[in-house]
Amino acid sequence: MLEKKLQKGMTANWLPTHEAGTQGTGKEMSRGSVELPGGAGIYLPFAANGINCVASQGKDVISYNFTGCIMAAYTQNGSRRVCHVSTGKGQDCKTEWEAIRQASTHVIAFKPHEFANIDAIQQAGQAFNCYGLITAAGECFSIAVGGQMSDSPGQRKMIVVVSCDKVTQFL
Repeated sequence: MLEKKLQKGMTANWLPTHEAGTQGTGKEMSRGSVELPGGAGIYLPFAANGINCVASQGKDVISYNFTGCIMAAYTQNGSRRVCHVSTGKGQDCKTEWEAIRQASTHVIAFKPHEFANIDAIQQAGQAFNCYGLITAAGECFSIAVGGQMSDSPGQRKMIVVVSCDKVTQFL
């Protein structure tokens, strides 16, 4: 249902942009997740050199700062989990992710950045950032947002949805 609050042109200042705050060790971890306002879902922050995971608890899970990372959902030991897999230079966790994937069932994985709507972004004429969303129903979305920075470093003054596209091709 979170995707309904993230349609083109909507303001989404309520979306978090923080990272996990710690560097991972190349393995699965669980840090910094927060419930979104009104219980609309869970925000899962990026962790450099980590596979940051959260138990989805039947909720939509959204994560931020996708430039090549993988977002995935899987079931392990009866628990549905969603993760943000770091894949950057010097912080690539793909090998560890493959081990988790092999030990799990009901796996879906995608790279949100690869599905960002380039036409919509170019029409908006601004730099963009990318969120990934996996709904409680297992649907996946790539959400491109534009924003203006406020006078406070690192604080978004405005986040506007540029596109929200359903993903139908998976890794």
